[in-house]
Amino acid sequence: MAATHRPEFATLRKISMNNNKRRPNQAREKEAYLWPFINQEDLVQAHNLLVFLNSRGRHLPDKFAFGDQHQASIGKPCDTREVDKYKMSLHGQRSPKTYGSLVLRDTGDKVQQQLRLEPAAGLQVLEVQERILDFLVKCCRLILHDMDLTQLNLVETKPAPPQIKPTLPVHTITAMAELAPYRLPQKLDLKRLKVLISARREEAEEHAWALREDPGYFAQTMREWSEHSPFMVPDKFKKVHIMVGEPAFWDKVATSMIFHAYSSLIYFATVEDAVNMAQRNLDNCRHKIELSSSLPPEVEKWFQRLDCLVQVVAEEPLRDLTLGFPASPPMRYGYERSGSDSNPTFDTLKIKMGRLSAGWRVQVLFRTLLSPEQQKKHGLNNTVEEIQRMLDEHSKDSDLISSWVASRFSDLALLSEARRQLGLFQPWCTAWRTKSFIEEDTPYFFSMVECVHEFTSCAVLDAADPA
Repeated sequence: MAATHRPEFATLRKISMNNNKRRPNQAREKEAYLWPFINQEDLVQAHNLLVFLNSRGRHLPDKFAFGDQHQASIGKPCDTREVDKYKMSLHGQRSPKTYGSLVLRDTGDKVQQQLRLEPAAGLQVLEVQERILDFLVKCCRLILHDMDLTQLNLVETKPAPPQIKPTLPVHTITAMAELAPYRLPQKLDLKRLKVLISARREEAEEHAWALREDPGYFAQTMREWSEHSPFMVPDKFKKVHIMVGEPAFWDKVATSMIFHAYSSLIYFATVEDAVNMAQRNLDNCRHKIELSSSLPPEVEKWFQRLDCLVQVVAEEPLRDLTLGFPASPPMRYGYERSGSDSNPTFDTLKIKMGRLSAGWRVQVLFRTLLSPEQQKKHGLNNTVEEIQRMLDEHSKDSDLISSWVASRFSDLALLSEARRQLGLFQPWCTAWRTKSFIEEDTPYFFSMVECVHEFTSCAVLDAADPA
């Protein structure tokens, strides 16, 4: 059994960024990716194993199929080729004869077709669940070692025990993420999501007003943005880019700062409107919704739209971090910019810090977060949770995160949580995510952002009138 929490990230840290050909044992790597929550560090915690036994022992596997599918989807892909004519049926199947059965793609109604998995993905879910149940049965045999196991079928089933009261706070991202794999999957909490998005929209509005009305705040924010410009990363002679300090440099900084302020306001206001409309439409027809039927078209449209907007908005903090994280004052010592590089990015910078340096673990996790390939492999939400855990538990690591980087990471964590929350709205989330998306108001949405971009593309300092 893996020794540490999220062993797939522990495996990642052991792989050098300099094309190290030494790879971890493939069997252990598979264990780390498919069953990361079966590890010693988490299971020896006070209640995790008890919650795990209770949830899996009292509910059939189909209740966990979507969560286990997500877990399997970030592992290494199965070698099994997709069977063109068939899909695997897991959702709603509560008999050993039908659970995991292959059915023709066109069998059943539209909803049933959308809820079925490709055979390769379904096999991974079955593999994950087989290992989980085998592990828990072995635990039970050890716990009940003094009982005659052949007589267990005669024992009367007891009612569910009262909910365990945690001894530690459970409302932090780290605590919730640690407990989530062991309990019954949560349900969508739109009201909580609405509160989080509304608070962020209000913050964006206050920030935009402060930039317009408070010269001191404007100067402080601009200084912070300048410190996170990729041109601040030193070259091999320990010198910043020749553009630093020139009018063109400050023009770029001001443009980025103002564009971020207004585009963030537009983004989060648009997401807030979508959350409100999704909630309103859902409330109007909640009494008509059944697990076996699809959502009304108007409701599904707003949830699909919200899901798309969250994905689009998440791209902005990712772009900001790609440019600003390696340039941040605590981290830039570990990177080297090519002297001829006129547009330095995370991918073009050379890593100078050693594997034993204070910033190594931080840069590895952020590189994982900002790499599309690694993000697809590990999952955005899992990577965000792992970084948050690192910052909570290691003060030396958190000292390497500037307030600017922390702000962008906070936005990303919020949007990642929104995406995760929408993923809890099963089985309907799976249905709308399998459909092709044609967003009728996307041109309007992006035209607003384009207007902001055109406005901020002017030479702000030369105009001397940022308002």
